[in-house]
Amino acid sequence: MNRQRSNQTITFVAGKKPNLIHVGIIGAALGGLAFDKFVLRAEADTVVPIEAVEQPTGMGASADSQAIPRNTEPLGKRFEKAGQRLSLPAFRRLDAFSEPAAEVVLQAESENPTPQSTGFASRHHLTAVLSQPSGDIAVVDGRLLKIGDTVEGVELIKIETDGAVFKLGEQEIRLPLDRPGLDR
Repeated sequence: MNRQRSNQTITFVAGKKPNLIHVGIIGAALGGLAFDKFVLRAEADTVVPIEAVEQPTGMGASADSQAIPRNTEPLGKRFEKAGQRLSLPAFRRLDAFSEPAAEVVLQAESENPTPQSTGFASRHHLTAVLSQPSGDIAVVDGRLLKIGDTVEGVELIKIETDGAVFKLGEQEIRLPLDRPGLDR
């Protein structure tokens, strides 16, 4: 037999082409409805009461098979209870407005105490020391400082590997490098 092939194509009206995503969403919705109807909304009379279950007694019966408690509660109520137990911690974890607990940092006393009558060292923290070919950089309160820069009128005069030295008049103030959890 001689068959002719036609070059016919199915054309859809613009915007009416079925989309695989839409079909998947509809299928998931129908599956969810079926799950809800047949599993979550099970009635109490569909669960077999413990008295109706035949339990072997006598010589051949083991103590394990007799001691198994059977849950005769409807499935819908069990799922509700499980959902309540699981949902509360999730709300606490996902609370974007809660503040993290404050960290307690103990600072050890240094062997060579420097006079800090101005309180400069208590207000400012050195968080990093960067060695650069163009000159060392100290990071104080998030600001990059080179030798000669000032913070509150206090001039940075020296950058060391474990701290920075500032000068206020004749007084030198040393800011140690903050290293939480590391002994110096």
